[in-house]
Amino acid sequence: MAKRCSMKLLTPLTVLAVLGCGDGPAGIQLDQEFTLALGETVDVAQTGLRITFREVRDDSRCPVDAVCLWAGNATVELVLQRALADTTVAVNTLLEPRAVVSGDYRLELLGLTPQPRIDEPTDPNAYRARLRVATAHP
Repeated sequence: MAKRCSMKLLTPLTVLAVLGCGDGPAGIQLDQEFTLALGETVDVAQTGLRITFREVRDDSRCPVDAVCLWAGNATVELVLQRALADTTVAVNTLLEPRAVVSGDYRLELLGLTPQPRIDEPTDPNAYRARLRVATAHP
């Protein structure tokens, strides 16, 4: 006798598990380094904090194929979402602030790629911010 397969209805929980919750990293832990692409959002587990990489406001970093007197700086804009409040913050690759405190948490910019090149404008979609979230008051 042939076995019949039937299609079952998916429960809402199953649908969420299959679809996931948005683009990019699903979630990270405190003190874990992570990388976000421009426009990506990540949830920080058990904190109620959500971080979105909004834009690179300016990038005056020395191109990798140049010799510079100053390393330069890039300013990264992030949106921090907690409960009902959104806060836009800016952190830098070289200048202060390189980290910001939001409530009980400290968010630090560890790096930004790609490095600029002399004859190639950086595609904004290529930007990746390396970040870490930690408890602000250990």
